Amino acid sequence: LCSNIQRADGSICPMDEPTSTRLKALVEDRGAQGYRLLAVAWRTIPSERTTIDINDERDLVLAGFASFLDP
Repeated sequence: LCSNIQRADGSICPMDEPTSTRLKALVEDRGAQGYRLLAVAWRTIPSERTTIDINDERDLVLAGFASFLDP
């Protein structure tokens, strides 16, 4: 669902295939260690919008992961 990624310095870059592959591997690796990762992403919505729905879950910017131990 993410088309961009927010770097540690705050810059936003396109989510390319190598980055996507690396992040998927990270999730798999942490999962094998008993962790669950929750992706945190955002998208700018015009201020005049009063509701959001499932169709808004596109072109998100990946901000990072929240990690939980789940033995």
